[in-house]
Amino acid sequence: MKKNIKKESKRIKVKRGLARFMFAVMSVTTLTNAGAFPTIFGNPAKVVQAEETNIELATPTNVTVKQSNPFRVVVSWDAVEGASSYRICYTDENGNTQEKKTSSTKKGIYLEPDTTYTYQVSAVLHEDLKFVTESKMSEPITLRNEKIMTPEITNAKCGIRGDGVEICILWHNAPSYMTRHYFYMSTDGVNFEKVYQNGAGTPNTPISGIHLEEGETYYFKMISHYDYEAIGVEHYSDYSEVFTFTVPYKEPKDETPVTEEPTTEEPTTEAPATEEPTTEAPVTEEPTTEEPTTEAPVTEEPTTEAPVTEEPTTEEPTTEEPTTEEPEVELTDEELIKLDGRPQAGNTYEAHMMAYGVMELMNEERVRLGYEPCIVDSRYLQATAIRAQEITISYSHTRPNGQTWYTVFSETGFRPGSAGENLVWGRKSAESFYEAWRRSAGHYRNMTNKNYKYVGVYIYENPENGHFYAALLAGKKN
Repeated sequence: MKKNIKKESKRIKVKRGLARFMFAVMSVTTLTNAGAFPTIFGNPAKVVQAEETNIELATPTNVTVKQSNPFRVVVSWDAVEGASSYRICYTDENGNTQEKKTSSTKKGIYLEPDTTYTYQVSAVLHEDLKFVTESKMSEPITLRNEKIMTPEITNAKCGIRGDGVEICILWHNAPSYMTRHYFYMSTDGVNFEKVYQNGAGTPNTPISGIHLEEGETYYFKMISHYDYEAIGVEHYSDYSEVFTFTVPYKEPKDETPVTEEPTTEEPTTEAPATEEPTTEAPVTEEPTTEEPTTEAPVTEEPTTEAPVTEEPTTEEPTTEEPTTEEPEVELTDEELIKLDGRPQAGNTYEAHMMAYGVMELMNEERVRLGYEPCIVDSRYLQATAIRAQEITISYSHTRPNGQTWYTVFSETGFRPGSAGENLVWGRKSAESFYEAWRRSAGHYRNMTNKNYKYVGVYIYENPENGHFYAALLAGKKN
């Protein structure tokens, strides 16, 4: 009897299940025929279009493609009235086409270096998730991405550390957009082993912890690496040419007087260390954040004011102004900065505009995180103007006078409460300056600290070498 009841119960459940399934299929079919769903079971159908419409979208104009680095471009265009999104199609030299979609009028795209791409943009309109219409594609723009620079080892220097010999590798051509550099050493010029790695933008690399024998010959080579793990982008440069270096013997006169070794050896071994920060310092300095309770000695104010007052007298009145044939057309950097109308954030117009570009990118990120954007404050700019020039002398959070960076605020007449400083040099665009800080956790915290309310970024173009030096200060008070 119990078995029969169970069987009957199963039959009833099966019938109910079949009935529900048939009702669901009929409902979906009805709704699909009515245009309620863009797809049906089986192969996806095309998006259901709205009823006939006379809406026509204009073709995007002023399409530009700018290269940020060999593997990234930024495509931008003018907004099209009525468009809800845009489609960017890009085709490589082998005919492979890909596309990106965006609701803004600018899109960064990661691509392959040393490759030619053709770009086109169209405007698209959707209403209630239904495709309505799309404009014609813009005129094609073709651009070839640069090849990643191959680094070059230019020299090597030896110094004594403890009982061993330390070597300092000097190099260039390793661009700042790469995230790591790897160094390899060999004793026979054939079999190489990785011995060191460091962050991008450090042109003089002391490689310690390697025992080198006097009189022996060693071979070095290096390679640059870019890794953006979040989106799976990774690139390597070519290996540098092999650099051969023979460790010199110590002179006999330096070996015998043991007691004199500190006095005679220090000037010779210290010289490279003091020269490196002033000429080829690391590109990205570790950020620091400091509370006001330990800083702000005011006594140094008169000693560090001099470089600040010298800036407008030496930099801005350039010799180019009297030599221009058409002064009524070509404006000086000072005049262009005044026309911009914002507080000065650079000693040249290009540096000034880059600095504001960095602050805009920083505030966009803060808004994205749900924080208030920082206010650009003139006193923070005055402080960063001092620090940007100081790091051309000593690339460090310690000032050239030996004091901590926080003391610069006393020279502008205020105490900001807790504050943070970021430093970087060697970049050539607002985006690359910002990216250098964004990729570092400590620098990123200084830019996105929700307690900070004010900011100043100043970029100084060094007339001696043409490099740009940037300082960022952010804090609670003004």
